Formats: sequence, C-alpha cells, structure tokens
Amino acid sequence: MRASKFTDSQILAILKEYESGQTAKELSGKYGFHYQTLHYWKKNW
Repeated sequence: MRASKFTDSQILAILKEYESGQTAKELSGKYGFHYQTLHYWKKNW
C-alpha cells in the first residue's frame, strides 16, 4: 500500500468537516481524493 499524501492531522481535519455535514463527494472534490477513501479513513481513525 502506498503512503497517503495527507498527514494524520489533515485527515482528522477532513473528518471533522465530514462530521459537520459536508458530503463525502464534496470533500473529495475539494481535496482531491476518491470519496470512498473518506469512508476508509472514518473506519480506521
């Protein structure tokens, strides 16, 4: 598995935005990752 281009603190900040009501697709477009990655992060962080 390759290394993430996001640091742990960036991932946590993105997850906070997700929990505040933004959709996975909105955030994936804003930050440039596949929307399913967000669900993986949520499960593992």
